[in-house]
Amino acid sequence: MPNLPQVLLTSTGNVLEVTGNKLAGDGYYGHSDGLHTVAWALNNFKGRIKIQATLALEPSESDWCDIDLDLSGNGYVDFITATTGTKNYNFTGNWMWVRAQVIRSHDPSLTILNSGVVSHVWYNY
Repeated sequence: MPNLPQVLLTSTGNVLEVTGNKLAGDGYYGHSDGLHTVAWALNNFKGRIKIQATLALEPSESDWCDIDLDLSGNGYVDFITATTGTKNYNFTGNWMWVRAQVIRSHDPSLTILNSGVVSHVWYNY
């Protein structure tokens, strides 16, 4: 039976950069299919969104790896122009933990006033 979607990250509001809390992944509960789904809602958002995962039961910062959701090889999804809407991605792996990050430091012209918000990042496995 599938799990109910969980919130990986709430609204970025007036924060330029944020790392969400970790949530248990498919591997944490011993599931064997490794299928995970993330979706986010954007409102005039410019910046990068990362989904990170780890195999470590008690991870340190160096245990996290970036998931290449859009197969670009970057390890993040980049929104160069203001984007509004909802987008979802699937990825596989028997990950113990999953988290989301919003990053805008790569572009010094981005501010709270001109880079919109990530309303939510949802997650299911």
